[in-house]
This record gives sequence, structure tokens and C-alpha cells, in this order.
Amino acid sequence: MNSYRRFNLTLAAVTFPSLFGFGLLNAAVDPYGVINSPELPGLNQLKPEQFNHVRLFKAIDVIRNEPKIVLLGSSRTDLGLNPNHPGLEPGKSGYNLALVGQNNV
Repeated sequence: MNSYRRFNLTLAAVTFPSLFGFGLLNAAVDPYGVINSPELPGLNQLKPEQFNHVRLFKAIDVIRNEPKIVLLGSSRTDLGLNPNHPGLEPGKSGYNLALVGQNNV
């Protein structure tokens, strides 16, 4: 019985600090830009994974920015419409929430 207890304590002593360390590293790097951790030059300034996971990034970003004008649609809206265009209502913040490769049926 004593060997099982020692094994479980050793396993817990190795597993939990490792998980905590990896979680802390992930929060510091913030590869998707959703945790809003402070940007440190050379560590997490560039976030290339945002472009591979646009749905996750835009869902968090639209909540964070709280725009007054939201553009929805497919790749035509995403690439063709500027939410900061002067033709839209002046003084209101805009956000392009369109998704590339989206089927809006």
C-alpha cells in the first residue's frame, strides 16, 4: 500500500507543476490573441495563428471592441468592405465579422 501512495504522490508532484507551467507559458505567449496578455517584443508580439483560426479570433475580438456597425458576409464582404470607410456613419466604430470560405445559405 505504501508503494502505491508514494507512486501517486510522485505522479502528482510531476504532473501538476508541469501542467501549471505549460498553462502559464500558453497564457504568456497567447498564440491566438484571446487572453489579451500584454505584448512582449520577441515573445508574443506576432500572432500568426490568428489567421489560421479566424472564427475564434473574430468572435473574441468583436466582443472586446464592442463595435456599433458590424459587417457580416462571405469572403466578398471580408475582402471588399472596409468597416472604417467614411461613407458609413461617422463617429461609429465598425468591425468586419465576415468569414472567408463561409457558406451563408
